[in-house]
Amino acid sequence: MSTDLLRHGLAPRLARRGVLGAGTATLGLAALPGSADAVGAAAPLAVPNVAGRRTWGSTRTPTATERHVLNRFSYGFCKKDFRRLRRAGGSAAWFERQLNPAAIADTKLDALLASLPDLYLPPADQALQGNTRRKDAIRDWIESHCWSEQQQAYLFYAGSDDRLDASLALVHSYGNAVNPQRMLSTYRAIRQKLGDGSAMLYRYSGVREEEST
Repeated sequence: MSTDLLRHGLAPRLARRGVLGAGTATLGLAALPGSADAVGAAAPLAVPNVAGRRTWGSTRTPTATERHVLNRFSYGFCKKDFRRLRRAGGSAAWFERQLNPAAIADTKLDALLASLPDLYLPPADQALQGNTRRKDAIRDWIESHCWSEQQQAYLFYAGSDDRLDASLALVHSYGNAVNPQRMLSTYRAIRQKLGDGSAMLYRYSGVREEEST
């Protein structure tokens, strides 16, 4: 296009027209009163009336820094931790709190620690205390669920309808850890109910009917 204009001699005429037009406009502007001041100083932009307009100190959208901090120093970004970060006063304040975990309220953890009084004992003491409590709990359960007032003996198993088991004679190996009066009564019941008047014992109540012996 530009090559064609130059070949036909149009470009010089267009250029001259543009120059003349620009010069005329400049002269006309200069002739206006106060035009020099108007040209020299730009008019200030009008400021819209913002009275009553809502403003935000911050947005609900996490910043890149907030996302980075929560992803790096928690179990990944989540709304709950994001709210805590904002309430703490920002990423830096929230991070400083993480360096002092004792200052962070955690009622669930406190309750869990309260249920583990031996947590900070040496391992040997933990084992001793733990085993003692477990043994006590098992013994109490057996005394409540496996003793028959009718048979005056410990039962085959809890809820076994007053059935006896000859293996209970082995409990003597636990010595004073068991109830001696109840064990003596259990031995007598086993001899009477499972011995059938002989030196041999049936293994448990009802085995004679099961094996037809």
